Amino acid sequence: MSNGVIYGALIGAVIGLVVLLMTTMGKSSRDTAVVQGPTDQVLATVRGWAAANGYHESNEGGTLVFKHGTGVLTAVTMMTLTQVPSGHQLQAWIVMNALVAKRDLALSDPSFVGGIPRKSQRDKFNQLLAALGHPPVGDHTRRQLA
Repeated sequence: MSNGVIYGALIGAVIGLVVLLMTTMGKSSRDTAVVQGPTDQVLATVRGWAAANGYHESNEGGTLVFKHGTGVLTAVTMMTLTQVPSGHQLQAWIVMNALVAKRDLALSDPSFVGGIPRKSQRDKFNQLLAALGHPPVGDHTRRQLA
């Protein structure tokens, strides 16, 4: 093996590490929508959509959590459903992991990071919002976490 190949591999690894760490920099963000409707109807719509789109459901202290992907070959997409005084709050985001750092990134975030998987999941999430009578989240409709 020549020195050029070794140096090339090392430079590639360093660049890859820098890119991974850059994806986790910045504030976390999530898309948030508050939908109206009877609880049983909202639950049935969300659960049906989640099952049809390959999400796995769990319950964490009164919040339904839906997870898609493993984080190995596909980005992990998360969605939560929580009952709030004004209706039912849906939040959706992609989890960006880079070694020890982690960042939640809204599906509508305008950055290039994770653009392809975010667009795919945003289109699916907008189908759910349409079924619930809520306007879609767009490329630049961003909600920051507090």
